[in-house]
Amino acid sequence: MKIKETTVGISRTFNLGSYESARLEVQATASLSDKETPEQATEAILPHLRKRLIRAYQDHIDEKGKGKDL
Repeated sequence: MKIKETTVGISRTFNLGSYESARLEVQATASLSDKETPEQATEAILPHLRKRLIRAYQDHIDEKGKGKDL
């Protein structure tokens, strides 16, 4: 069997105080080249997902300051 795609995702739950929390999740799917392994694709994708997760959290903080909920 040859794996042709892999999906990688990360999530984090943030404590918002007052017994509230927000769970943010990002994921990406990669099509593998003939010589690429799923592990190699995962290692390439994870830094991008971490940046997206941080950006989503920062956007939430900016919106929360304007009175918007996640």
